[in-house]
Amino acid sequence: MRDLVHEMLLLGMSLLTLFNPPSTMAAFTTLASPYPRDVQKRMARRTAAFYAVAILATIWAGRPILMMLGLSLPALRVAGGFVLLLAAIPMVTQYQRSDSKKEAELEAAAAKSGNWVQLVAVPLTFPLSIGGATVAAVIAATGSKPSLTRAIATTVLALLMTGVVWLTLGSAIPLTRRISRASLAAVNALSGKTVTPNIGTPLVAITQANVNSPSVQKNIYVSSC
Repeated sequence: MRDLVHEMLLLGMSLLTLFNPPSTMAAFTTLASPYPRDVQKRMARRTAAFYAVAILATIWAGRPILMMLGLSLPALRVAGGFVLLLAAIPMVTQYQRSDSKKEAELEAAAAKSGNWVQLVAVPLTFPLSIGGATVAAVIAATGSKPSLTRAIATTVLALLMTGVVWLTLGSAIPLTRRISRASLAAVNALSGKTVTPNIGTPLVAITQANVNSPSVQKNIYVSSC
């Protein structure tokens, strides 16, 4: 039970890192600002709902799809772990980076679409809220021997993250009007400094264990032939 709790804590930190609330708030503000406040709330609710559906589908159907594709869980863990670490490092190293180009692209997308429902699907849900690394992290969290207890624990965590997504997007525009871009960048950097060491150390152990696993060694041998 203690191991399961520890794994769920790591998964929660991973999902929060990949969601990246400060950057997502800025992107949501750029996309949703042209619409009335009631539409903005509906956009936040629907994005959270889409997030929940995608995560829950990954939890309960991700492993069969992985088997159909012929991918092993250890290999996925290795790849997903490094992607997660690479996602956390820029939060620290790019403390006050300029997002003018990204904002211009989002504004162009909003102007081109003109339909807030389309913006909820792309880009608010995919790829801003959930992407390939998130899917990999969730599938890896199901474990090498999936159980009902683990699936339920992951489901509860996914629902909690759905609440975080909804609260983050729902409060994005009021907060960004009161908080400067520099403050958001500072929060982003602080999150990265907190997450990187807490994920990096377990990642080394997990990667070493998975690389030495028979399935990964078999894939390495086949690739080298």
